Amino acid sequence: MEAQTRSLPFPSRQRWQPLRSGLINLYRYDREEFHYEEGRLLLRGNNGTGKSRVLALQLPFLLDGEVNAQRLEPDADPSKRIEWNLLMDRYPERTGYTWIEFGRRDEGGQDHYLTLGCGLSAVEGQTGVRQWFFITIQRIGKQLEVVSHAGQVLGKDRLREKIGSAGQVFEAAGPYRRAVNEALFHLDEYRYASLINLLIQLRRPQLTRRLDEHELSRALSEALPPVSAAVVASLAEVFRTLESDRTQLESSKAALAAVEHFLTEYRGYAEVAAKRRAEQVLRTQYEYEAALKEILTAEADCDRSLTELARLKADLERLSAEEHALQAEITAFHESSQLREAHTLEQAHRAAADKRRDADSAAAELADASRLRKSCAEEHQRMRANLEHRQLRLAAVMDAAGEAALSAGLERLHREWLGAFDAEAAGEGTLKQARERIEGGIQTQIEKMECVRSLNERFTLARTQFQRASDERDRLSGLLDDARECVTRAHGEHRSAVTSFLEAASRWTADLTELPLPFDQTFIDSVKEFCDKPHGPNPFATASWKALEELTGNFAERRAYLKQLETTQTEKLIRLETEHEGLVSAESLDEWGRGRILELQAAIAETQSQLDPVIDSIEELNRREGILRSEAHTAPADDGVRAAYDYSVAVARHVESLRGRMNEAEEYVRQKRLQLDQVTEMRDRTVEDLGIGRWIDDLDSLKDRVTRYRFALSSVWPAVESFQEAQSAGERAWTHLELAAAREERQKETLNELERRAIAAELGRDAAGRAIDAGSGEVLQRI
Repeated sequence: MEAQTRSLPFPSRQRWQPLRSGLINLYRYDREEFHYEEGRLLLRGNNGTGKSRVLALQLPFLLDGEVNAQRLEPDADPSKRIEWNLLMDRYPERTGYTWIEFGRRDEGGQDHYLTLGCGLSAVEGQTGVRQWFFITIQRIGKQLEVVSHAGQVLGKDRLREKIGSAGQVFEAAGPYRRAVNEALFHLDEYRYASLINLLIQLRRPQLTRRLDEHELSRALSEALPPVSAAVVASLAEVFRTLESDRTQLESSKAALAAVEHFLTEYRGYAEVAAKRRAEQVLRTQYEYEAALKEILTAEADCDRSLTELARLKADLERLSAEEHALQAEITAFHESSQLREAHTLEQAHRAAADKRRDADSAAAELADASRLRKSCAEEHQRMRANLEHRQLRLAAVMDAAGEAALSAGLERLHREWLGAFDAEAAGEGTLKQARERIEGGIQTQIEKMECVRSLNERFTLARTQFQRASDERDRLSGLLDDARECVTRAHGEHRSAVTSFLEAASRWTADLTELPLPFDQTFIDSVKEFCDKPHGPNPFATASWKALEELTGNFAERRAYLKQLETTQTEKLIRLETEHEGLVSAESLDEWGRGRILELQAAIAETQSQLDPVIDSIEELNRREGILRSEAHTAPADDGVRAAYDYSVAVARHVESLRGRMNEAEEYVRQKRLQLDQVTEMRDRTVEDLGIGRWIDDLDSLKDRVTRYRFALSSVWPAVESFQEAQSAGERAWTHLELAAAREERQKETLNELERRAIAAELGRDAAGRAIDAGSGEVLQRI
């Protein structure tokens, strides 16, 4: 009785875990208790010490309740009988219990206990066992004892009285299983049955030597809970986001390549533009340096001029004195006719010299004008060539931009603002307006793409949800088909169990000799009703026990009557034998004595003849009662029918549950189909209104094409500016050429006029010279 003196274990976790278990009057265990450590139990021992019996009679039996060997025995050996664990071929009748205690501690520190148990009773010569189950919050050894103080194991009725309102006693395995599931697991019946099947699979000894991978995988899969819809949706969202990120990365890479290509072209343009603008700066710098040099030279010239001015002032003062002296002499000369002639000749010389200098100066200016005209003509030719090159470049980038606009769906915008674009006549405002409008159109196209992308995401989400709902519906449909097949098999197993039960009942009734059964219509209807729905007691068992009770009562009355006769006759026989022995032992007998002895011998013989039939009747009655009890105890067991019926009911309920879930899934699929149709219709209508229906499923390609169009435009605007600059430069060169040609013509006319005047002055000079004599020459020389 060591188990009673050990301290009781206490739970330490919030989840249910085994604390202890025990066996009473089972196998070789009169009363044995096993304590678990953190929910685990280790059984060690040599072969034959009972480890397999503990496994068979504890878990998962106490969660399942089925006693057929395929589910009870670890090796599923059908030759092993459950009653052997009680009788062991040496007990005529035996009752035993197997039990297990679970415990948990709630968040408030309160301990909770739950004890599961099964009572088993077997009788020698009868197949199967009688069983009952119990669930209670009482602890065995503390609030509950299943063994009386006299060492007698309690029966079902006494156990029910002991448990009272602290638990419940079950007579069938099905309700017991449901109660265990509700108390410990909270699973649906199908998943609970799958869990028990998995435990039975994993409990098999030497599992790896006879491992059925497919069967084990199926059992593990059935025992797993279904994947949460929220988890599936989360994973779908992650994969969708991953695909979107991958698409965005590819788009970014394409945009990077396009930008790098643009930068390669734009660097050349920027270098040219920078060089062009640097030329103006350098030219200004050169002009500044030249002006600075001229300023320095002018300052030096100024210094020299100031020195020269001082000298000239001194000379002026000296010459002024000489002038006054000569003025008088000149006045005298003016009064003479010779002086006037000399003066006229001097004027003719001076006029001829001035006219010749003017003609020479005009010739030099004409030569400068001719060189300038030739330089301007050459510059104009270069500007024309540059303008033609820039015009070809502009046409090429315009064509490339037009093709890019066509591929990007912006041909109307491009045609409106650049189709008839006149780069020669376009001003800065027109060019700016075109750039702003085209950029606005591109931005609008991008906004359209983003709108359609948002609709595509909604469409993808709706399609994913619809597909997920369809997959769930198909999964439930497959489960429903499998469950229906299980229902069909369960009904077949139920019918087979009923057939086996009725065959066993037929054999049993055919072998009956003492036990009468009421084979009337009521009994037959009760048997039929029990086979269809084995909720109540077995009609055969009920009828046999009822008949047994009636017959044993009759037998008891008959036995009492016979016992009374036996007692009367025995007492009479004893008196007669006592009197006979007294007379026989007398030393002398008279005639009456001898006669009396003869009478007593006759009476003894007669009484003995009357007593022997009574004793034989009592023995016959005992024999018949033994046969009657044996026949009553061998009534056919209904465990198979009940188990098959409970299983078929559980599977049918599972089918109903799946059918309800299937209907909900169908409604959910219909809703998602409607949502998908609405989103699809709205997306198609929107893309048609936006005019980008061709790219509804290829927005990334459209985005790349818009990027290429924007890149092409980045070459158009510099090309237009470059063309306009070349055009302006050509116009300036043409203006310079016209001005140089006009100047050359004016210089030619001026030269001709001055040449005629110079020749006329020279002729007048020569004529005046011939008229003046030598005296005038002397006077002029003097002057």
